Amino acid sequence: MSKGFKGFNKGLECRGFKYTLGKLFKQKNKPDLCKNGFHYCESPLHVFNYYPPKIGTEYAEVEASGKVEKGEDKSCSNELVVKARISISKLFKVHFDLI
Repeated sequence: MSKGFKGFNKGLECRGFKYTLGKLFKQKNKPDLCKNGFHYCESPLHVFNYYPPKIGTEYAEVEASGKVEKGEDKSCSNELVVKARISISKLFKVHFDLI
């Protein structure tokens, strides 16, 4: 299991896909960075590379399971649970706690 962080448009929507807190989302296909899978960042502040802070942007803590492919600043999996919404200030706190 891999923990991480994900950015969303308002309503936990990402690229036309609507997420729900606490629900396990699965795909049968193998994860492939930038092409297929549920993407997230292991480093809290890397989410800003994809979802910069602006009105309507939301962030959450996630847990990935199943098959995971890791990249330079993001990872993707074929199984993902959105655990809890997280504030920008909490993203920074978690980042500084990690370093």
